[in-house]
Amino acid sequence: MIEVLQQVGFFPHTCVWELTLACNLRCKHCGSVAGKRRADELSLDECLRVAGELAALGCRRITLIGGEATLYPGWHEVGRRLVDLGAEVNLLSNGLHWSPQHLDQAKEAGLCAVGFSLDGFEKEHDELRAPGSFERVVRAIDMCVAAGMPTAVNTTINRLNQGQLKEMRTFLMEHRVFAWQPQLATAAGNMGEHLDLIVRPEDLLWLVPQLAELCRIDCPEFEICVGHNIGYFGNPESALRAADIALPFWLGCRAGCQVIGIESGGDVKGCLSLPSSVRRAKRS
Repeated sequence: MIEVLQQVGFFPHTCVWELTLACNLRCKHCGSVAGKRRADELSLDECLRVAGELAALGCRRITLIGGEATLYPGWHEVGRRLVDLGAEVNLLSNGLHWSPQHLDQAKEAGLCAVGFSLDGFEKEHDELRAPGSFERVVRAIDMCVAAGMPTAVNTTINRLNQGQLKEMRTFLMEHRVFAWQPQLATAAGNMGEHLDLIVRPEDLLWLVPQLAELCRIDCPEFEICVGHNIGYFGNPESALRAADIALPFWLGCRAGCQVIGIESGGDVKGCLSLPSSVRRAKRS
């Protein structure tokens, strides 16, 4: 496998960058226990310097996240710098306080897309996040789509919404979302206190094939990109993920090989979903 990876090279092609741990929600499934910003979060000048370093390393696809990324002052300036340096940049938001100003800033920064977290329909989404949050995120999605901003959605699959995936696909297409990333909830962060919400192993026997079935539907205007914690080596695998462009098969998760994560304090690791060696920030 090392020889295979060497064919495509070891460099940070993709980066997920946590600009801030500050968040205006306290979601039950939040792996990073977001809420309070880290005491040592990078300043705007430091972030702009890191942007240059990422470009110098060859990083070409960067996702800005939080916490809630729009709570970082100058998030759009960081995005603009990365775009100017040749990167494709998108931003992920919970949509709770998304406004026309945020949309204008995203467009002016040259972001290639914005993404929103939508975890089921109103009852299920609000149960995980906060009352009224479903209505607000759908409003944000519609605002961006109407303005011509490519808009994606990510969904954390749990026992509340696991039976809604087919209906959610239809809903997202009706709202003209162009891409959808469903991923499994894991027992990390806040979810460690809500283990009853994690999909049961026996339910994966029908859930994974159902996702594969949805992926097989030929629809050029709507792409499903399942999270890397779904599938692996079973019969549905070929439908869940396409072969690598450079190689005739999917190599698996490339965390630490071609993908990196940057925490808001500047720490770098293979993936932001991996635990830190020291828990440096805890919600008050």
